[in-house]
Amino acid sequence: MTPDPQPHATTDNDPPAAILRFLQQISDAAEPGTAPELGYAARVLVPLLGCTRHTLLPFLTKTLSSPHLLQILDTQMALQGRGIIEPYTLPLPSAKGTIVDVQVCPRDILLPDDTQVIMATLHLSPADIKQQRAVTAERDRLRSLFDRLPAFVALTAPDHSLRYVNQAFRELFGEPGNTPCYSIIKGKNTPCSVCAPFDTFDTGSLSICEWQSPTLGRCFRIYSYPFVDDDNASLVLKLGMDITQSKQIQEALALSEARYRSITDNLSVGIAVIGEDMQMTAANPLFAEWFGVPLSFGPPDETALQQFRNLFRNARRGTEHDDTENPPDNDPLTPARKTFADGKVHEQEYSCRLDGTERTFRITACPIRGASDKAGSVILLLEDVTERKRVMERLNRARRLEAMGTLAAGIAHEINQPLSALRLYTSGLELMVEQQHPVSRQTLLDRLAWILREADTIQEIIAHMRSLVLQEDAPPIGNASLNKAVERALSLVGAQLEAHGIRLDLHLAPNLPDAIANLVQLEQVVINLVVNAMHALDSIEASSPAARCIRIETRTENDTSVQLVVADNGPGLHGLETRIFDPFFTTKEAGSGMGLGLSIVHAFVESWKGEISAHSSGTGTEQRDAGSTGATFIISLRRADSTTGDADAHSDC
Repeated sequence: MTPDPQPHATTDNDPPAAILRFLQQISDAAEPGTAPELGYAARVLVPLLGCTRHTLLPFLTKTLSSPHLLQILDTQMALQGRGIIEPYTLPLPSAKGTIVDVQVCPRDILLPDDTQVIMATLHLSPADIKQQRAVTAERDRLRSLFDRLPAFVALTAPDHSLRYVNQAFRELFGEPGNTPCYSIIKGKNTPCSVCAPFDTFDTGSLSICEWQSPTLGRCFRIYSYPFVDDDNASLVLKLGMDITQSKQIQEALALSEARYRSITDNLSVGIAVIGEDMQMTAANPLFAEWFGVPLSFGPPDETALQQFRNLFRNARRGTEHDDTENPPDNDPLTPARKTFADGKVHEQEYSCRLDGTERTFRITACPIRGASDKAGSVILLLEDVTERKRVMERLNRARRLEAMGTLAAGIAHEINQPLSALRLYTSGLELMVEQQHPVSRQTLLDRLAWILREADTIQEIIAHMRSLVLQEDAPPIGNASLNKAVERALSLVGAQLEAHGIRLDLHLAPNLPDAIANLVQLEQVVINLVVNAMHALDSIEASSPAARCIRIETRTENDTSVQLVVADNGPGLHGLETRIFDPFFTTKEAGSGMGLGLSIVHAFVESWKGEISAHSSGTGTEQRDAGSTGATFIISLRRADSTTGDADAHSDC
């Protein structure tokens, strides 16, 4: 028998390469490229096949060329090329036409010159050949199944050799040949000091481990099973599943969880999670700091939640921010119960004493929806609004001061006229007394009547001003006449407009329906808008006494709202439409105003559930120049009834 040579170059008449390799493996001795010597094979095959020694070679060459036998040889030679050397059976036809099952047993042999060859022995197949064929077919099916698995499979022997590998293994690590497992898989020259799969030989039980290949950049979960081969050899069956993507997803989820936990832990808002059983399941550090509850919880109990609820038991309930009825008690979990009931967000304010001080919290309940779109749990967001409420109170006081300052200028103009009349009447009486002229009783009564009338006028003006500035925090909202509010406002600031040389263009719609608002606040809104337009017109040079113009118009917008329009032909808003309603924002020089006039207007309109808009636009034909645009403020309020009226939309300024 000779070494297994590489197939020599063939011609069209040469046998296939698989047949040549087989003949070389059963040959006694032959140099590569020469005809094999079949002395040993002849002693086995000639009696079985009924041919002569001289006709054995051509007989085998012809017989093995049949499609069935050639397929067997092709399969076995391909397996040997991948390092899988195993016995197989050739059903050879005899000279008498019967089939003789010849078992071929190839072996891997190392020659003295370190040459590695494959040699084969021949035997008559045993009587249980059918059973062996069934086993072989089952083995082939298993191999086919292993080759289709999305995981690598390898059978490892105690000497670290690989008895079998599947297609996935070959694609990942290459053809193993006779390379030991630590070399082909990990690229090492010596066995690994610690190898979880190899420990299966000692434990005899399943082993599971994870391993990341630095060369492939992939992570595998390896299941190692004890396995016994056909020859009773102990092996380890390794099944390696690629979990790279799963690992990346887990790492991304862990990173995302850490990121969001970091966000919630550093928010200036207390956060707690409430389950359907109304038990607290989690809380962030700020919530725990405020209310002294643990950050993690064991089995549901009332301890942690009761600590939180008891703080509000005897406290004053704050303002509710949804349209539902007020809760029957001061339980801070009331918003959570409502959210579980209807799946909506609910918000409410509660007050309590915390660390010895009165604190106000806005509690917002947000649903966490499950697969059925039902609120499976609720997130409670607790925001400490104590300081914000104090700031809002100070802001409201500042707004009142701003409103009083605005009204004071109008009052000065309005009071000036009756005061001048009083001075004139009293001076006349004084002159009569000094000149010692007799003063008739009727004259004295007339003069006193005039003085009392002017005093009553001053008293009415002061009472009007008091009604504007001395209001409760939440004045009642009801039916308010927009036209009446405009007329009363102009009674206070009309004299100022004349003094500033501003012409008023008034268009009040007759039979205008009432609006839903507070009449006193509505009057203050008109005053602030008119004074704002007056200050804007003071900043421009007028080409004529009537060049400065303010237009005031009331009208019905549709069946549900009425509108107030205040427009001027001043310098316009210069792109500041989104900022002019901010508190303390002003374009005036320092000391000229607090910047709260338009903020007051915006706050009032929003409290009536109305809308206000501002934009730069031309107000008429008498513009100061081609570049002037002016400013227009439009307030839309809800109608109190369905009465409609026609508004005069004409404007000449």
